Amino acid sequence: MAFYQECAQLVDRATEMLDEMRDRSGTPHGVLRVHVLPGFAVGFFGEVIGRFQRNYPGITLDLLVSDAIVDPIREGFDCVIQMFEPVSKALILRKLYTWRGVFCASPSYLAEHGVPCRPADLGGHRLGLYSRYPTGHRWLFQNGAEEEEMNLQAALRTNSVQLLLDYARAGSGIVCVPTYIAARELLDGTLRAVLTGYEIPMFWLSAVYPAAQRGQLKLSLFLEALAANPGEDPPWDRELYERRLISPPKFAKPPR
Repeated sequence: MAFYQECAQLVDRATEMLDEMRDRSGTPHGVLRVHVLPGFAVGFFGEVIGRFQRNYPGITLDLLVSDAIVDPIREGFDCVIQMFEPVSKALILRKLYTWRGVFCASPSYLAEHGVPCRPADLGGHRLGLYSRYPTGHRWLFQNGAEEEEMNLQAALRTNSVQLLLDYARAGSGIVCVPTYIAARELLDGTLRAVLTGYEIPMFWLSAVYPAAQRGQLKLSLFLEALAANPGEDPPWDRELYERRLISPPKFAKPPR
């Protein structure tokens, strides 16, 4: 097995060297293998991919969509887009965007069941929650100096944020989903944000890749196409702020 792994690494390195030679001579070429969270492989991400391929037609993207926590070295990926910490010290983490969750529901559900005014009111509602939320069942709500910590019990718990979105659109309950998933529905009125005076912890959506790939041109170009400018609001949040559908974060800050 060790001999096989060493041979595989030599083949991978030879491929990288061939790609680097092609890159220096002209348009970057090669296959870029990327593992992506399901919730990010929609909307905005598709637009980024389209622009990237128009700019670099010689690069082929091989994308696997899954919420599994993977080791890109062991699994053979050039990078992994995730909101979890790297699984080893041989990996580099590059922060891309802040992950901000929003509690929301359809207007029909809220008309029938009422609008929660405080986090404690969520206990009287059907909830749909993401099963891989970093803090598990523990949810912290912050409003200035006021903090409320709760263990929320969900009627639906799933690792699919798309399913949570569909559940809310169908009028089945209140869900918490990333703003990049719900932005369009919030903008067109299909969903309505609730508890907007409270904030929950924010996390980083990051690219994790092997340290040996640090200088790989096609990966660098891909991350440049994907990353926001430091301190810049994610593109899917800007119009939500402008329309005052949610407020810019004041209390909750992502970890450094």
